[in-house]
Amino acid sequence: MKTVYALIISILSVALLTGCGGGGGGGDDFIGAARLGVSLNPSVIDTGDHVKVSVHVSNVHEDGIALKVRYASGLNYVLGTAFLSVDEHEIDVGPKVNAVSTADEYTYLVFYFTQSMFGEDEEGTLEFELEGTGEILDGRLEVDADVDDPLIDNDTEFNIEAPEFLAEDEAKIEVRD
Repeated sequence: MKTVYALIISILSVALLTGCGGGGGGGDDFIGAARLGVSLNPSVIDTGDHVKVSVHVSNVHEDGIALKVRYASGLNYVLGTAFLSVDEHEIDVGPKVNAVSTADEYTYLVFYFTQSMFGEDEEGTLEFELEGTGEILDGRLEVDADVDDPLIDNDTEFNIEAPEFLAEDEAKIEVRD
């Protein structure tokens, strides 16, 4: 009988340890560059059509962030379409990096934002457009945020051949030929 109780206590302990604290927590307990969520409208397009990308950003680190977007060939960034919406204000922004990595053949857009750009609530939405240029059957658009290193100039901080990308959120995209 003692072994049954010991087993039950072990199982409950593991359940409590694995059930708590996952997924970044909430409120003031969050530690990271920022919380991200991405959506596309529409998620299926023809070549030549545009898709609107919306990246919701919150809990921005005090040093600011490098917001990285990754997607496969078959999509191109539409110049002049990137805006950061914060507290009903739109800020015209553009990516510091818009390049294809020969290491993994993905296109990367990198935007640099200070914490103060997100207002008192540290929350906003980056929106921009991509144009379908080639067929993508089962594609993903992914986002990642890193803390902006204040000691490195943003012109050289991101290395396209070693992007250090770990997707925090993604959305499915299809481009029909």
